[in-house]
Amino acid sequence: MALLDQLRLLDRALRDVRVREALRTGDRGGRRLARFAGSVAPADLAVLRAVDARRFEAVAQRQAEMIRDRWWTARFPGVLAGTARALGAGTREVALGALASPSFDRREGEDETGVALLGYVLGREDRTNDPEWLADLVAYEYLVSVGLPRRSRKELVDLGLEQRALPEGTRFLEPVGKKPTKEDLALARKVVVLPAEHPASEIRDALKAGQEVPELDPTPHAIIFVPEAEGATELRVPAIGHDFLDMIAQAPVRSASALDAFDQEDKKAAHAAITLLVSAGVVTGPVPPPPPEPAPRGRGKKAQGGGAAASKHDKKKAPAASKPQASAKKPAAKPAPKKAPAAAKKPAPTNKKAPPKKAKAQAGRRR
Repeated sequence: MALLDQLRLLDRALRDVRVREALRTGDRGGRRLARFAGSVAPADLAVLRAVDARRFEAVAQRQAEMIRDRWWTARFPGVLAGTARALGAGTREVALGALASPSFDRREGEDETGVALLGYVLGREDRTNDPEWLADLVAYEYLVSVGLPRRSRKELVDLGLEQRALPEGTRFLEPVGKKPTKEDLALARKVVVLPAEHPASEIRDALKAGQEVPELDPTPHAIIFVPEAEGATELRVPAIGHDFLDMIAQAPVRSASALDAFDQEDKKAAHAAITLLVSAGVVTGPVPPPPPEPAPRGRGKKAQGGGAAASKHDKKKAPAASKPQASAKKPAAKPAPKKAPAAAKKPAPTNKKAPPKKAKAQAGRRR
C-alpha cells in the first residue's frame, strides 16, 4: 500500500470507533477489522495490525479535540454542550461521535455547512435524553452560524440539513411588490422568522460561560432576524407576532382593521406585537389604535350574578312589602258599610210585614 493510501486508511480508522475498540481489546487481525477494511487486501491490514492501540486512541482523541476547537466551539457552543449532557459525557466525545458518523463524509472544508456536527446530532438514533431546549438551540445556532452568513455571502446551504434543523414554522419573508399606502401596515425588510419555545440566546450564553441552565417553562415566541451587511439583528416577539407577519407577507393590510383578524382575547397581545415590530422598523405604517379594554370576566359574572340575586331577593320580598300596603288599605275598604245600597237592603223584614197590612185592608173592604 502506498504511503498516501496508508494515511487515508489510518485517518478513516481514527474516526471509526469500531476500529479503536477492536485495537483496544486486542482484536488486531480479527473480524471487526476485516469488516472495517472491507475489500482491502490482507497485506493492507498489516498497517492496522502494526498500530499501537494506546497511541492510536490518544491520537484519535487529540484529533477530535483539535477539530472541535477549530471547527465547532466558536460556532456551535450550545449544541456541543447540550449534546454532551444528553450523552452524559464531554464535548470531546461529541466530536468523536461526529467524526465517526456518516455525515462527516459530507463536510465542506472545515464543516462550513455544519452538516458534519449537526447532521450527527440530529441523526442519533437515541435522543430520549436530549434536553428539551436542545432542538431550539440547534435551530438558533444553525441560523446564526451557517444559514444567515452563507446566504449573505451568496453561498449555498445544505438544504437537507436545513430542513431537519429548522422547525416547520420557520419563514424567510421579504416585502411584496405591491406598494402600501399611508394607511397600510406592510413588511419593510427581509426577515427570517424562527418559532421557538425556549430563550435560545440566553441558554447559549449560559452554556458558553459554563453555567447551569435554569429550569424554564416553555413560552411560545418568535425570534425575528433582520439581516444586515455584517450579520443580523435579533428581535423577540410574542408568538402572535408570527401570525401577523404571515398575514402581511401576503399583502399589506389597513392599520385600522389589522386587529380584526384576531380574537377578542388576543387583540391586546397583537397590538403590543405590532407596536414592537413597527418601532423596530420591521413593519412600516401607522400603529393601529389600541383595542378597548374588555370588562373582566370575573367582575362581569359577579355583577351579573349580583343583579340576578338582587332581582330574586326583591321578588321574594315583594309579598312581604305588599302586606303592609294591603293592611293600610283595609281601613279604607272598611267604610264599605257606608254605602247606601248595602244599608238599604238590610231592612228586608219590613217588606215581609207588608202583606198583613194589605190583608187588613182587604178585610175592611169585604166588610
